Amino acid sequence: MTRQFGTLLFGAILSALTLQAGEEGTVTARLLNVRMKPELRAPAVMKLRAGDKVDVLSLQGEFYEITAPAKTPVYVSEVFLRDGKVTSPVNMRMDMAQEAPSYGLLPAGTVVKVERTTRHNWAKIAPPEGLKLYVAKSYVKVAAPVTAAAAAPAAKPETAPAAAPAAKPETAPAKVQTEAPAPAEKPVEKPAAKPETKPAVKPVEKAPAPTPAPEKEAQPAATAKPVPPVEKPAPAAAPDKMDLELKAIGVDLTKGEKVTATGYLVAVPSSTTRAADFALMKSNSRGEYENSYFVCASDNAELKKIAEHVVELSGTVYRVPNWKTPVLKAEKATLKK
Repeated sequence: MTRQFGTLLFGAILSALTLQAGEEGTVTARLLNVRMKPELRAPAVMKLRAGDKVDVLSLQGEFYEITAPAKTPVYVSEVFLRDGKVTSPVNMRMDMAQEAPSYGLLPAGTVVKVERTTRHNWAKIAPPEGLKLYVAKSYVKVAAPVTAAAAAPAAKPETAPAAAPAAKPETAPAKVQTEAPAPAEKPVEKPAAKPETKPAVKPVEKAPAPTPAPEKEAQPAATAKPVPPVEKPAPAAAPDKMDLELKAIGVDLTKGEKVTATGYLVAVPSSTTRAADFALMKSNSRGEYENSYFVCASDNAELKKIAEHVVELSGTVYRVPNWKTPVLKAEKATLKK
């Protein structure tokens, strides 16, 4: 939902804006950072030199909003380009890396000007119409005053209504159990003691002398048998966390199929499960890239290192209930040139 919302929002911005030439400004600093947002913490996209001209559109606090200069570095994955047109929503990044900051999404169908391509499947494109950046106003000289842009209400992402706090069950105050006093014990009347009568004294008979028992031969002590050591069972191996993730979405791990597949590996933003954090894209008969598998591994951090590249994956494919696309749990990955 977040990705679709971002795509629609960026598309709406590009279609709604009919850019008018702003006021011409001249850079007065020796080097001036051009940033993605009107704040000092925002990533610096490039640097302008003293004397460079910029197209100032509006005032944003202590920053000028400007049209992105022609030499602004903008890169997109070449996999999503065909004949100068975007085939699927794709991030515009300031460098040739998946981790590089993004300007936003280019909607499918956008026509772009490809300036050059690289052997790592990246394409440098001219800044698309509507791309805006920001510079500190203190270091740009503008002939006419620039008015502040009207603050448009920020579009709020669709979020589920907050759940009401769960009511605490009412518990009755604990009753203190008190022991009832025991009834007074009645004195037990003892029967009257009977007088003891002594038995008559009988004459003591002498016991016959004991017959000596025959001597037994001493037997050797029994040799104790050694007790075999008790073998302790080996500790059970920790369960694969990704297998637990797959089980959670309904996968039957006993019904997998071994495969080897080649395609372009991309990260899937805002996936609802770690089992679908990546996807393997393949070209169809129309030259468009489609998702052939969702991809995961015991350690998804290894997949992140090879994302945005053509790879060969070997592993096990599982079907997920109610999913059109199966999940490939990769056990081996190889970069393809």
